Amino acid sequence: SGNEVDLSGLNDGPVNVEVTSTDPAGNTSPIATAPITLDSTIPNTPTTPDLETASDTGKSDTDDITSDTTPTFTAPAGSGNPGDTVNLYADGNPVGSATVQPDGSYSVTPDNPLAEGTPDIAVSFTDMAGNKSALSPILPVTIDSTLPLAPKITSPGVSNDTTPEITGTAEPGMKVNVAIDKDGDGNPEATYETTTDPQGNWKVNLETATP
Repeated sequence: SGNEVDLSGLNDGPVNVEVTSTDPAGNTSPIATAPITLDSTIPNTPTTPDLETASDTGKSDTDDITSDTTPTFTAPAGSGNPGDTVNLYADGNPVGSATVQPDGSYSVTPDNPLAEGTPDIAVSFTDMAGNKSALSPILPVTIDSTLPLAPKITSPGVSNDTTPEITGTAEPGMKVNVAIDKDGDGNPEATYETTTDPQGNWKVNLETATP
């Protein structure tokens, strides 16, 4: 008759539903049956997601700093229930989802590029019955896709020193690669790496530095 049936008194588990229809003359159809499973259990709260190593482009692959605006976040086997949905959040806003794999692992990527900044990343699980877990602990990440300014060379352009000290400036904290191309053929004979100081200065002493 279209009336709803309250099944709230039933325990979680399988329930067999039987349906018949009766016409105005009182004729009753054969019984149609269908099993359903009641599930009101909330999934476990996920652990903190991890920024995938390939997406972590910072100085260390564990510093959670990346230039990737669509980074991938993962969790190992046993983290979730296979077939459940893992929901990805940035600063509390849903940004993507994926399916938990048969081994309980997951890999989830934002549907659209994330804005540069320091978003707090978290996930939740939703099971096939629609029950949703609490949010995981957050993972603070830094997203920076802006190219740094080109470094400058401040050492003299002419020198009688065959192993001079090359100096220059760049943004503070930047890694600077100094390539030495003696014959100007575009194929450097040696490349040195250094880091700018807090004032943005860098130097490479060709007499003592190691390529």
